[in-house]
Amino acid sequence: MSGADRFLLVLLCALLGAVYAALWQPPRAAQLAEIRVSGRPVQTLDLQQPQVVEVLGATGASRLKVSDGRIRFIDGPCRNRICIHSGWLAHTGDGAACVPNRVSVTLQGGDGVDSVSF
Repeated sequence: MSGADRFLLVLLCALLGAVYAALWQPPRAAQLAEIRVSGRPVQTLDLQQPQVVEVLGATGASRLKVSDGRIRFIDGPCRNRICIHSGWLAHTGDGAACVPNRVSVTLQGGDGVDSVSF
C-alpha cells in the first residue's frame, strides 16, 4: 500500500465520520400511534392518553396498551406472541406487528429523518 493509498483511506474515513456526525439524530419521542389492519389505517392514538384498545384483525382481536407516551401489544390471537415480545414502543419510526392477525402499529411524530428515509 503506497502513501497515496493510505492518505486516501484516512481521508475517506474522516469524511465518513463527518457525514455521520452531521446527519445522525437521536431518537425522538413519538406523539401518535397509527394502527393498521391489513395495511389500511383504522385508528390513530394519542400516546399521552393512557388507554387499552382492542383491534379486530384477520384472526381475532389484538389488544394494545398506551401508557406514559408508549404503546405495546398486550394480547393477540397469534400462536408465537412475537408481537407481545416486541415490548414497549416509544420513538418515532418504531413499529410492531401481529402478522397472523394482520394488525400493525407504527409510531409517528417529530420531524427527524428516520432510518427508512435516510
